[in-house]
Amino acid sequence: MSPKSLTMLIGGELTLREVSKPSPEFYFDLVAPTFKKADLVFAHLELAHTKNYKGARGYAPRPVDNLRGIPYAGIHAVSMGFGGEDTIRDTTEWLDEHKIAHVGSAMNINEARKPLIIERDGTRFGYLFFQCVHPYAAGFNRPGAAYVDIISNYLAGAMPGSPSTPYTAAEHWSLEAMREDIRALRPKCDVLVAAIHKGRHYYQEIILHDYEFEVSHAAIDAGADIIVGNHAHQLSGVEFYKGKPIIHCVGNQIGRASCRER
Repeated sequence: MSPKSLTMLIGGELTLREVSKPSPEFYFDLVAPTFKKADLVFAHLELAHTKNYKGARGYAPRPVDNLRGIPYAGIHAVSMGFGGEDTIRDTTEWLDEHKIAHVGSAMNINEARKPLIIERDGTRFGYLFFQCVHPYAAGFNRPGAAYVDIISNYLAGAMPGSPSTPYTAAEHWSLEAMREDIRALRPKCDVLVAAIHKGRHYYQEIILHDYEFEVSHAAIDAGADIIVGNHAHQLSGVEFYKGKPIIHCVGNQIGRASCRER
């Protein structure tokens, strides 16, 4: 590991919807000077982007030109958790062409489980991504993301019609697959970041479900140094477990409200 002090910044969720006015770069103007001073900036790309976005399948695909703000801002790497063969292909091709590293969604499960390793002055930063909330699980012949399956159970209220209480837990084998990926990456890097798409989004009340603690703690027990949560689109608290930070959700960097046409 390099004796030099290095700065890694964690950017928030990038929901790059209709950002053509005045330009995709405009939305990063305020944060770009800070990002460009860092040695490494990692953020989460929330939506898929494609050349034919109006005819593409998948969740809210957007034109690839919206991605221009990412290199402009000084972001070096992103995690991705969406599905769709055309959207994954077009998004990753654009990112590769513009030298933006990426981890997460890929054409099959083997590719989706591959880690990203970036070196800065002799220090190796390793990244993995795991999807917990959307049905974009990759398979042997299906594009998507590496994942941890979550099981939900609901306990009925004491009175008829009263609200039920949800209980959530990670499915054993997919949780173990996450552990295996982290354990395999551990000796190959000095700083290991696990990005986890989890929680519930756009609720005024911030509630962390049981599985969010379970999956995050399991990742650190397996060797992760930092947990970067995303999906809730709002800052959802920071926990320290065995001295290591769990950012349960970073929140929006570029959010839905700020990405409407102006």
